[in-house]
Amino acid sequence: MDSLKNILGKKMNRSPIAKQVDAALAVEAFAEVAGAILGGNVGKRTQALYIKDGILTVACLSSVMAQELQLHQGEIVAALNKRLGKSIISSMRFLQ
Repeated sequence: MDSLKNILGKKMNRSPIAKQVDAALAVEAFAEVAGAILGGNVGKRTQALYIKDGILTVACLSSVMAQELQLHQGEIVAALNKRLGKSIISSMRFLQ
């Protein structure tokens, strides 16, 4: 007999809303993950906005911060995907 947690987990993984939940978790985790890689100021100077087609869009207060994020993009994407346990993000896009 399956537990309620296992049953709900299986249903959730098949649900279309599962991708939206994963995307929301990735957006929420961005500041913490990027801050761990680049230092604590990232959360004050950037804001993860949304994920569309595997691309995480991030707003930056300066072009310098956007370049710094772009330089470490692979590391940030890998850390976010590892934290989520799934390959949700393939790349990042930066708005200034």
